[in-house]
Amino acid sequence: MTATLLLMAAVMCRADTIYVTAGSWMGDIFQITPDGTRSVFVPFHSYSSLGVSGIAVDGGGSVYAASYYGNTITRYSSTGVGTLFADTGIAYPQGITFDGAGNLYVAEYNANRIGRYAPDGTRTEFARDAGGGSTLYGPQDLAFDAAGNLFVANWGNSIVRFAPDGTSSIFATTGLNHPSGLAFDAFGNLFVSNTGNNTILRYTSGGQVSVFASGLNMPRDLVFDSAGDLYVADGYGIDRITPQGVRSVYATTGSESPWFIAIHPGLQIPEPSTTTLLVLCGISFVFARRKLASTASSPHPRRITP
Repeated sequence: MTATLLLMAAVMCRADTIYVTAGSWMGDIFQITPDGTRSVFVPFHSYSSLGVSGIAVDGGGSVYAASYYGNTITRYSSTGVGTLFADTGIAYPQGITFDGAGNLYVAEYNANRIGRYAPDGTRTEFARDAGGGSTLYGPQDLAFDAAGNLFVANWGNSIVRFAPDGTSSIFATTGLNHPSGLAFDAFGNLFVSNTGNNTILRYTSGGQVSVFASGLNMPRDLVFDSAGDLYVADGYGIDRITPQGVRSVYATTGSESPWFIAIHPGLQIPEPSTTTLLVLCGISFVFARRKLASTASSPHPRRITP
């Protein structure tokens, strides 16, 4: 009953804004409003925008974007004004995501390691490959579960789980074909995009796998909205897939192929007939913000993850 009420509240109260990076040499960052309107949030403007990849939104609504070729991370205000957040020690960043304390984690593809940046920009190394690609081999995307474990999608066909203390274990290898996007739903299931065979897999917390969607066009990053719909960077647009698996085109990105996606949950309060609806809207909003802060699909910048 509680889960049903929360889902209803999320549908009634959601006003999520989606940010998309275009995976080209001189790509833009797009913004898609709740009604599906697309606009350029940040146009390509400098070396720090070359090959813009991972994207994430922090708890205050600032947008962080990684440059794959520029080896930088830029922080943008809600109006698109950018300031350099980090430019040292980064090696070809892909997916980025936040933990619950506001630290930013960066998948460094060529270095086979995960960097961690404190809110003030101080860098530490969270993890690196144990040797021979056994733990990190072309890390593409990152997502936190509700317990604070960090999951990493390796282009080398594995999903690795890192405990908060950095201890690693292999979570999954079955069914993977160049995974590039990760996202958790509200029930703790992990969704993985397979760029190599155009599918999306769903893994339970115990590691059981099933095909959630097929027939896509080189799917990349994934992110859930506050209503439980899954958004996929696919082909030349963003697809939306309902929890029942019904897929539709949510927005197009013109001639630029989307790479990573992130979502900023907003609060949209309808005219309530009872105070109960207002309470539910508040619960839904807090739940969405919690997911954002603890993650938040996106080779791309992210996202909400639990």
